[in-house]
Amino acid sequence: SQLRLEWAECHIKLREYESALDVLKAADSSPFKDLLTARCWLNLGKLDESRSLAIKMLETDHPKKTEALQLNAEIALADGEPPKAAEYLRKAAELDPYNHGVRSQLAQVLGRLGDADGSQEQT
Repeated sequence: SQLRLEWAECHIKLREYESALDVLKAADSSPFKDLLTARCWLNLGKLDESRSLAIKMLETDHPKKTEALQLNAEIALADGEPPKAAEYLRKAAELDPYNHGVRSQLAQVLGRLGDADGSQEQT
């Protein structure tokens, strides 16, 4: 099953989301499968499905909590809710303070919100 997840992840990196979902159908249930599935749905414009799964990941003790928070932030941005995205990313930065990707995303969102000092601090 790990091989299937890695294969699906490769499809995602190539922006082949339908192919990734096909591979994920045969993978065993796991938190990583949920994360990859929600990411595919987000990129395919299936926001309701992605949001539902992404929120569920936050309600459990998800082993990939930082990635789940980042995904929820991306969904919030797609929904036009930058303040909510910033909230998710702040939580992710608390969990993983040395994660450059989280800090970079947070800087961008804070910049969109007009918080130049906060954006600069994250950069």
